[in-house]
Amino acid sequence: MPRFARLFPVVLAGFLLAGCEDTMTSTSQETTTYTGNKLAGHVYVLLRDQVTSSPLAGAKVSLLGDSATVHATDSLGWTSFSGLTPGQYLVKVEKTGYAGRIVTATLVDGSSDVPRVVDVSLDLDLPRLGASATGKVYSIDRLGNSLPLSGDTIDLYYAAPAVGSWIADHFLAVSDSQGSYSFQNLPEDIQASISARSVSLAGTVYAPTATGTVSGLKSGESRFVPAFSLTASIEAFSLLSDNLSAIALTDSVVLSFSQAVDTTALRSGDVSDSAGNQLVAIVSSWAAKATRLVVKPFAGRWPAGSNALHLNLKSTQGAVVAQTLRFTAGTVNALPGQAGAIGFTSSYQGRDTALVNGNTGLVNFKWGKASGADGYDLYKKARGDNAFVKVASTSKRTDTTLGFVSTDYFLNGDTVAFLVVATNAKGSAPLSGAPQVVLTDRIRPELLSSPGEFALPPSLANGSGTKTLVLDTVDFSFSEDMDTTQSAQLTFTNKDTVAFDASKLSITWSWISRSTGRVTLGVKPGKDATGLNAEISVSLSALKDENGNAFLAPLQNDWLILVAK
Repeated sequence: MPRFARLFPVVLAGFLLAGCEDTMTSTSQETTTYTGNKLAGHVYVLLRDQVTSSPLAGAKVSLLGDSATVHATDSLGWTSFSGLTPGQYLVKVEKTGYAGRIVTATLVDGSSDVPRVVDVSLDLDLPRLGASATGKVYSIDRLGNSLPLSGDTIDLYYAAPAVGSWIADHFLAVSDSQGSYSFQNLPEDIQASISARSVSLAGTVYAPTATGTVSGLKSGESRFVPAFSLTASIEAFSLLSDNLSAIALTDSVVLSFSQAVDTTALRSGDVSDSAGNQLVAIVSSWAAKATRLVVKPFAGRWPAGSNALHLNLKSTQGAVVAQTLRFTAGTVNALPGQAGAIGFTSSYQGRDTALVNGNTGLVNFKWGKASGADGYDLYKKARGDNAFVKVASTSKRTDTTLGFVSTDYFLNGDTVAFLVVATNAKGSAPLSGAPQVVLTDRIRPELLSSPGEFALPPSLANGSGTKTLVLDTVDFSFSEDMDTTQSAQLTFTNKDTVAFDASKLSITWSWISRSTGRVTLGVKPGKDATGLNAEISVSLSALKDENGNAFLAPLQNDWLILVAK
């Protein structure tokens, strides 16, 4: 009997993210009977655009229980998960251009007499991303003038919906030199509160935090938020900040105050140390218009261990600060040096690699030791981050490796930068010169399984005048979700000494899921393919995954050969 057989070795690797198994036909609750000594239920998910109610196809839906299962919604916005035992599951929904959601689905035993599982149906609306909110922050001086407030921290929060929660619900911005700030790529139709923090980076104290609200934002809309006007507090005279947490034996103490100090009224003893040494005479400078005091140690060196600094200061407005500051002088007298170059390996499909993609679960970082370091901080900055964010730390100079769980970090071809910063009791090495590594999806798709043998029926005559007679199909499964707008190249070659009219045949490539392609061989209506003896070449070399990575071809060549004998 004629058949097709593959003639190439297959590279086996990893696992295949399965496509949707069931089709949702009703939004009502259903029950699945107890069969084969197993309880089996379903979770059905319908996704729609929050504004238009249109179904959302191609969304990634993950069912998180003892293990993770990932499906994609079909053209009607449906997907489902079957064969589920009673228990609580998290359903995570992600769609490019939309805010993600996480909801809980609880499957319960529906009867004590006849065991069964009550199915769960989730009808979810996703808001589009793309809205923005902008505004300005001003400070009001004593004369009532409005001045742009630079370096102030602005927070935007929005509440989670009644059912489930958004994956991200807090954004942060910092005002620029003109007092302007901006929040980009917000979800539409949110009710959000925006607040300006009450202490600027310059150390000036302001009145209690102001709060504003925005609502009803639409994708693509840019909303201007009414300006925040913060009034400087002129009543309170207090110590704002100090460097007492990391003082070396020869360091100066630096103190910042909320108001200017009346330096003309300083007396002996107004600034003194533990031993009673009067330090007014060796104050090196009053900086920032007499709001910052720099105190050198007596005899050029603090006593090792516990110390005290006694203050009795008066502001230019007559308010008084009288307090004792206690600190420990240590042997660390300088910031640590920069760490050595950082590298990484990742775990992918059970093996170590120097590549990452959306399936990467763990990244192991390693870097060189830094001089003067007591530990290291690992920072990351993804495409949507305003700045580097600390994500992990080590506490020893010799501890220069760190395993970091990176689930969902490299989806949709995202690029994420990591850097490592050395730390000690004095502080941290500068971020600007810290070694860093940039990770992006570079894992190439591979063929996972052999298409197997391709059997033909005894008769190759198609008596139908309207329909193609399908002889058989061959499937190709890949390790990654593929770009389904592309097709494999198919070539027909007659192997018989007798000429054969290839126009009788229908040879097509189609995608039956995001990670599985199919070659279909058929006979056109009214045609007879008797005597078929041919080779069909299937080239996968032009295919790419959804992140644009090229197909990893078999070692011999780029072609897969199917032979009809």
